[in-house]
Amino acid sequence: MAFWATRQGTSSRSTSPSPRTTPTKELAGKPVVFKIKLHDVCVRQLPALNSDFAKKMGKETMEEYRAFVNSSCSTAATAVH
Repeated sequence: MAFWATRQGTSSRSTSPSPRTTPTKELAGKPVVFKIKLHDVCVRQLPALNSDFAKKMGKETMEEYRAFVNSSCSTAATAVH
């Protein structure tokens, strides 16, 4: 099922065979129709990496936050090996 060109508020149908190993025996191997209506399209926006972000993460500056992240990554890498 591809929904790349689907617009908000549109409906779509798709038919696909049910797996033969489905727990519902009467549906096993039979075609299943999926009806989909796209209500909303959301875009995830990443926060800006600036001093405000650093403060939200509990650090005073981005330099302090970067040092914290580097230290955490080093500690995690050491623990894995």
